Amino acid sequence: VAVDGACLTVTSVTSEYLVFDIIGPTLERTIAGAYEVGKRVNLERAVQLEGRIDGHLVQGHVDSTGYLVQSVKEGEYWMMDFSIHKDVYALTISQGSIAINGVSLTISELRQDCVCQIGVIPFTFQHTNLGDLKPGDLVNVEGDLIGKYLSKILSKRGV
Repeated sequence: VAVDGACLTVTSVTSEYLVFDIIGPTLERTIAGAYEVGKRVNLERAVQLEGRIDGHLVQGHVDSTGYLVQSVKEGEYWMMDFSIHKDVYALTISQGSIAINGVSLTISELRQDCVCQIGVIPFTFQHTNLGDLKPGDLVNVEGDLIGKYLSKILSKRGV
């Protein structure tokens, strides 16, 4: 199960909650260590690749945390600016994909200082925890898988 985009294994289920085992590196790389009782999280089961895929491939392997810089309502949608880690920013392109708290999103604009701007439609804003975010709130960030592989291949070739 992906919890805010972090792939976790359910170890126990009750009528009120799910239980997960989380190891140190996951706590260091994600926002999971900051969860409090009652916090709304995005939950998603793993996709089966035999079906239709919407968005981009999100593995549930969070690269780092980032934070919301600002959220501005523009008509029916929101423009949200997120500060992301420089290594993720380096692999990110305008009109490319990024996952914020497990939500597959399209980057509207890359700004200075490792900030990416994302347009969020009303459905996504209301049905995910993106609508709960306040400036400074931490989020899980997973960069685009294709960018990661291209970077690895090119670096091995000395490019």
